[in-house]
Amino acid sequence: MVQVVDETIRATRLKDEKGEVYKQLMRGIKVTGRASLKSLVGRIDVNPWIRPHEFGAEIEPKNAQWLTIPFGYGVHPDGRPKFRSANAWRRYGSFIYTDRSTDKKYVAYRGANGDLRILYVLVDHVTIKPRLGLLRRADALLPQLMSVWGEIYLQEYMRLDPIKLWNRIR
Repeated sequence: MVQVVDETIRATRLKDEKGEVYKQLMRGIKVTGRASLKSLVGRIDVNPWIRPHEFGAEIEPKNAQWLTIPFGYGVHPDGRPKFRSANAWRRYGSFIYTDRSTDKKYVAYRGANGDLRILYVLVDHVTIKPRLGLLRRADALLPQLMSVWGEIYLQEYMRLDPIKLWNRIR
């Protein structure tokens, strides 16, 4: 399972400079059911924020008309938003600006010198395409995984006391 995570992270287009996705996936590895090959299960439990990157998602606003995507002056150089929400910019006099040439809406404010500063893009929905690829990688590595799990099963089987095993069969 570690090999599945390693190869997936190496091949993905998902940005993970701080290694948070990798750490989350490694913590989520669970192998259970060593009593028999039938009951052997390997899975990776992940936080809900990783699921859309594996399976894709369509995100729509729940209690608002728009989703606010931080942009331009609304984000730090590393991509983190400066505030948790677009409403936090109200104290700076933010407003909704509509670009008439493209009909797109933005949350913006006027800088000290009067220039327009875009903070957020307003959209009615967002589509996240699947781009992590854990399932594809696990399918590709299935023969290797089965070989390793088979070896584990044989080692467990060899540790059994033959007399107790014979008494169970009879």
